[in-house]
Amino acid sequence: MIEEPKSQWERAAPLVVGAVIAIGAIGVAAAYFAPQLWSRDVNTSEQRRDVVFPKEQASEDIPDTAAGDVWIEWDDEQPVSNYRVAGFEISFQEVGRDELNAARMRVVSPDGAETELVGQEAWSPRASFAVVKLDASQPDHQVLFSSFSGGAHCCTSLTMLELKDGAWRSTEFGQWDGDVPAVPTDLDGDGVKEFTFVDQAFLYAFESYAGSWAPTVIKTVRDGRVVDVSDEARFRSIYRRELPQMREACGQRANGACAAFVATSARVGEIDQAWSYMLSSYDQYSDWSLPTACRVRTADSCPTGAEYAFETYPEALQWFLGELGYTAPTYVEPLQPRGPSFSCGAARTGAEQAICASTTLSALDRLMSRAYTRAYALTLDRGALRASQREFLSARNVKPDPYVLEDVYRSRIQQLAAI
Repeated sequence: MIEEPKSQWERAAPLVVGAVIAIGAIGVAAAYFAPQLWSRDVNTSEQRRDVVFPKEQASEDIPDTAAGDVWIEWDDEQPVSNYRVAGFEISFQEVGRDELNAARMRVVSPDGAETELVGQEAWSPRASFAVVKLDASQPDHQVLFSSFSGGAHCCTSLTMLELKDGAWRSTEFGQWDGDVPAVPTDLDGDGVKEFTFVDQAFLYAFESYAGSWAPTVIKTVRDGRVVDVSDEARFRSIYRRELPQMREACGQRANGACAAFVATSARVGEIDQAWSYMLSSYDQYSDWSLPTACRVRTADSCPTGAEYAFETYPEALQWFLGELGYTAPTYVEPLQPRGPSFSCGAARTGAEQAICASTTLSALDRLMSRAYTRAYALTLDRGALRASQREFLSARNVKPDPYVLEDVYRSRIQQLAAI
């Protein structure tokens, strides 16, 4: 049987139907895949820094864009940047006028509480933040904010934000030399993290900046207050690990290292041994200007003529460590002394009262205190000197006769001067 030829429509119909089906499939695929491709572009922080947090999505369901317990840096080349860490939404923006600008950090807690901080002004503002959990036994997180002012060696400020009872609380750690401090860590294994800094008072004190060594300072936060816990025995292992390198540098006649070595040794209760080593190691010919004391009590700069310059490095170091709390304060005679070296309000023994009543004995007591302070700085056996001083004070206190006391004091001054 011979078939009749097909019309043009009959021959083209299968092709048309196939094309319609293919176009429909492409449309379905595009509708399915396009949102996923866009989502990957928006939510990949490595590709885009300005992450948009969808308002219709529950806050706890939004993934973090950065890790906690690490510093995340921002600079003025990133005009606006958004992050999410531990449920906190954190954004940065450059603010300011003219040539000096600053970083503004906006923080939104997981439950929607907002706050912001503005950093230090600089030619090229830099800032960092970190989300940490200081106490492992508590649910609260803290947000750390650090900004840099620029300059050769200064300054980095550090502020901690914490949400307490529905309100933001700000805790200031002050300004610190150099880059951002270390992220707080649990140094003693008790579940609470501590902050570590360096004691900036040692910078330039006995050497140039490059030659300065600075002991570690350990701080924690208690009830919104920054507390220095450096001298607590639980941290002695931290300081012991730092001693060998400081001792080696001190042995090479580096006065900056010797100062830090003695101070760090004081933290572990070994200052007498460190002091003897320092005396045999320090550079006595260094021309670096030593720290000076002030012979009047003032919260401002020392008035002209009231400075007290020490003759030797050990004497200056001894006073310096006493001022900073590493050791007991040392005696510096006031500019206009009245009475002995001790407080007459605390005089209890007959000898002490006799000294307070006599200008001659008061002057001898001050002279003895100066001699003891100098001898204590220069002796290799500080323990023996302390013991002999205790013996002197015991003998003095049972001899209230002024004439006898005068002889006792003069004899002790001669002993001390011979050291």
